[in-house]
Amino acid sequence: MNVSPSSRIEKILDVQFECDFKSAIDSSSAEKNYPKDYAIIRQGDALNTLYFIINGIVRGYYLDESGREITKCFSKENQFAGMEGLLGPSKASFSVECLEDVTCIALPYQIFHASTNISRQFYELLEKTSKTKMLDLENHYKDLMLLDAEGRYRMFLKRYASIEQRIKQEYIASYIGIQPSSLCRIKRKMKNHLSD
Repeated sequence: MNVSPSSRIEKILDVQFECDFKSAIDSSSAEKNYPKDYAIIRQGDALNTLYFIINGIVRGYYLDESGREITKCFSKENQFAGMEGLLGPSKASFSVECLEDVTCIALPYQIFHASTNISRQFYELLEKTSKTKMLDLENHYKDLMLLDAEGRYRMFLKRYASIEQRIKQEYIASYIGIQPSSLCRIKRKMKNHLSD
């Protein structure tokens, strides 16, 4: 039996949408499957879709002028990716790629921009999620400025402990602003301290 996109989101997030909004979601959204390493958003692309992750992990990253990738954030099951476009029509300032095979619900932004019947619960959910992401980014920036490499890794563990084993070391190193070899040394040092 097929479950509609709106019903799936309602069940996972334990919310109830108004009928008009459920209809808007179900008529224009779809469950999508993307393979590992696929970019669901590319830096510079026009933003038109919000993604609700059912299974898998995605990574947001910036591409600098020399082509180097700088990891910005990670999103996992029951979280949104691609929220940048909710601010209005714009181009993506960073890319989002699948670190695993990903199943998600693709929600076109037009549902939110064109509708006057956005569910109050969904609006509150997006507002809360946006505030949490902004706070995470502010704390991450503060960590990069004020903490040493080990301190930044410890803060990464605090934020993303549940998915650390599912993320390549190079992406974790990029997120905390160090080289992968430095991350290996930090992990060895922490492991040695635990065994002392």
